[in-house]
Formats: sequence, C-alpha cells, structure tokens
Amino acid sequence: MFQFLHTYDKLAGQRGLLLVINFKFAGQNERTASEEDVRKLHTFFSELDYDIVCQSDMTTNELKRSLEKIRYEYLTRQSHKYHCFICVIMSHGSELGIATQDGTIKVDDLVRPFKMIMHSVSLVRIQQRIGKPKIFIIQACRGGRSQVKEQYIEPNIINEADSTVCARLPTDADIIKIFATTPGYYSYRKVDSTSWRGAWFIQAFIAVARELPKSHIQEILTAVTHELAINPEYEIDGEKCQLPMFEAALSKLFYLKGKLRKKIKN
Repeated sequence: MFQFLHTYDKLAGQRGLLLVINFKFAGQNERTASEEDVRKLHTFFSELDYDIVCQSDMTTNELKRSLEKIRYEYLTRQSHKYHCFICVIMSHGSELGIATQDGTIKVDDLVRPFKMIMHSVSLVRIQQRIGKPKIFIIQACRGGRSQVKEQYIEPNIINEADSTVCARLPTDADIIKIFATTPGYYSYRKVDSTSWRGAWFIQAFIAVARELPKSHIQEILTAVTHELAINPEYEIDGEKCQLPMFEAALSKLFYLKGKLRKKIKN
C-alpha cells in the first residue's frame, strides 16, 4: 500500500542539536552584524529546547575536523539523545563554495560526513543515524550578480510535486540543504539599521518560523521565500532582492520542535 506524509519521530526526552559556525573575518572583509545572526539563532532554538554548539572562524581543515567531531560525538556516540541535527554555516561565498580562513570548501564536502556511507562506518554506527533529519543552512553568497525584481502576471495554475518514502533509504536520504540565495547571486546583510541587523535570510527564517510553529520545514521555507520575494524590507533601491532555495531529500515531514511518537495502546 502507498504510504505518504509520515513524520520524523521524536522520542520522549530527545532534543534537537544545532551547530552554528560563523565566519566573521574580523578586520579582513569583515561580515559586519553576523554576530547578531548568531544571537538570534541561539535565542530562537533555545526556546525550542535545542542543544546548541557555536563555533567561529577556522581553516578548511579545521572545519572538516570540527564537522567530523560533531558527527562522532553527538550523532554517533550520543545519537539517542537527539531527534534531528541542524547545521548553520554563515560566511562569504561564491560559485566555488563557502569561504574559510584559508580557502574555499564545497557544500557537498560539508554534508558528506553526515551521509549514510555504508563502507566507511560500521552498521551499528550507521543505524544510530538512519532516519534522522539533517538540515544544512548555508548563509553565503553564491556568485557576484544582484537579483532584481520584475513585473509578472500571477498564473492560476498550481504545480504540485509528489514525494515518496523508501523503506531502504538511499545515501542522500533525510538531508535538506537550504541556501540563502540562488546560484550566481549575492546574499545580503543589514548592517546599519535601527530596527534589526544581520542577514536577510536569517531574519526572515526566524520571523516566519515563529509565526508558523505548527508547520513543517518545507512549509516554513516556502513562506520564507515568499517573504523575501514580496516584502520591501528585503530589497535595495526598490529593485535588488534575494531569493532563497532548498534541495530536499527528506522522506518524512520534519517539524523544528519535533513530534513525539504516539504510544500504541495494547
């Protein structure tokens, strides 16, 4: 029988795990106001009862070693404590990838340690991570072009896409990659405002997630895309704008607060 719209389980006592890595580049092409994004993320996910790890500027090798350590310490040895893993990386970026202190790293290289690669770890260690959602949020430019708004006529057709659930999950299952902007374009930060400071995407994501506490992650992301697309607060000179995107390989619905598994009555 066809199965659809299952939800990722959260067992009693389990929490979410948030990793925030902020490349501020102090004194060298500094990402001004990025510390505000760290503060907002910490505040919001603390309210959702997440364990939070914050790290900052590091080299490419240091970043790789840090991600491997997080994977081993939290998602292997202590996997039973967590129902999900969210990783937010904020930095400069380009078409080549994300900037580190000494170079560039590709997003796929960041995600790779968290995939289910059977030949690299034992089956016991793999089973501890199978079926748990892993969300990667990339707050960085992806090129040097500015996105601009154009007039359009809204169609009356709604396109719908189906998704499937597999009993034997493929390597990329249960991962979603979220980008602050589309390939080739800038992402923006507000640095001199009296109302709020920080990255447009982080501001919009937290604002929408607060407004939609009962929505799953893809609903939230669609609403964030809409917010960045139409709200004049997220534009420059009435023209330049930013549009996020995400690549989802989730096999179930993911809620930031998690959904407790229902007990089966005897």
